[in-house]
Amino acid sequence: MAVVSAVVALAAGGVLGVAGPASAAPATCNLHGYWWSSKWNKDLSVPVYRNSSGVWVRGCQLRQGDGPTPAGTGSAIWGLQQALNMCYGEKLTQDRDFGALTKAALIRAQRREGISADGIYGPQTADHLAFPVLSGDFVTTPCRSFY
Repeated sequence: MAVVSAVVALAAGGVLGVAGPASAAPATCNLHGYWWSSKWNKDLSVPVYRNSSGVWVRGCQLRQGDGPTPAGTGSAIWGLQQALNMCYGEKLTQDRDFGALTKAALIRAQRREGISADGIYGPQTADHLAFPVLSGDFVTTPCRSFY
């Protein structure tokens, strides 16, 4: 009966879709590093995920409740807090803990960038948020985004 219904629906101009597997959530950021921006021809200081093969992924995720463990997560949060302070004028203590103040600061930055203000650092936020620029041995402003 389901096959007959599908054939009738297609004959009437409908579209038959097949549900695929849900996409996996981004990995939790576990490192703070420098990522080359071809747009600006500079390294930006960003949170990243480094997998077991040593490959870095910029589109990782951080959320309230993340903290210094698992190993490295605190470094990624420190990098996010640094960007919020330097690029958005926040005054966060860079404590490597994604608490309520970091979430509120991130929501303000997301609103400023015109993206979904959910307080979660994920791929969309990574693309639109401004980050400090590596200049020699230091990070500086003006900040730049990948978008």
